[in-house]
Amino acid sequence: MVLLPSPAPPARLARVSCALVLVVPLLAACAAPVANNGKRAAAVPETTAGTTAMPPPRPDQPTPSSYRYRLGIGDRIRVTVFGEEALSGEFEIDGGGAVTLPLIGAVPAEDQTLADLQDTLTKRFRSGLLRNPKIVVEILSYRPIFVLGEVRNSGEYKFRPGLSAFEAVALAGGFTYRADQRHIYIRRRGESEERAHDMSRPVPVFPGDNLRVAERYF
Repeated sequence: MVLLPSPAPPARLARVSCALVLVVPLLAACAAPVANNGKRAAAVPETTAGTTAMPPPRPDQPTPSSYRYRLGIGDRIRVTVFGEEALSGEFEIDGGGAVTLPLIGAVPAEDQTLADLQDTLTKRFRSGLLRNPKIVVEILSYRPIFVLGEVRNSGEYKFRPGLSAFEAVALAGGFTYRADQRHIYIRRRGESEERAHDMSRPVPVFPGDNLRVAERYF
């Protein structure tokens, strides 16, 4: 006859369960990362896909979703009036901030979004000219930017979407040997004063921006 071990008494099982409850949290704490100063580092938040969550954007760095482009002098647009080829075409916003179209003449365009200008043109064409005009306004090219100061070739440069301050400096031939490469000063549209930006971070550039690289001081 084979003798089977008798089951552990209930009191012994209770003691083992309590020991496990105490040991598991200690093991989890030991597995936590330790910072250089000897303190436990905070856990890094992760997304559902297991990738590290990105920090929120800085308040002084506008994002594409929060930036509504407003037209300005030098912008070139395409206006399409459906069914009216003679009224459609490519136009540039002149020095007075207006765009001149057939039949309706000069229309204020500066400081308007594409949607704003589209609504304005629709109302103008509807006023005794077209019964139910369908109009689309698109941007063809943007007004230029200006890169000045301690760069090799300061001057006016063509803007392209996604341009950064570092790339703008590269368009101007790069920094001179006297340049302060840690900061760049930008005066944006509608601002009366330039603001310093840290070049260790990506700095977005927008149409019409004036960028200045200062001289470094030893």
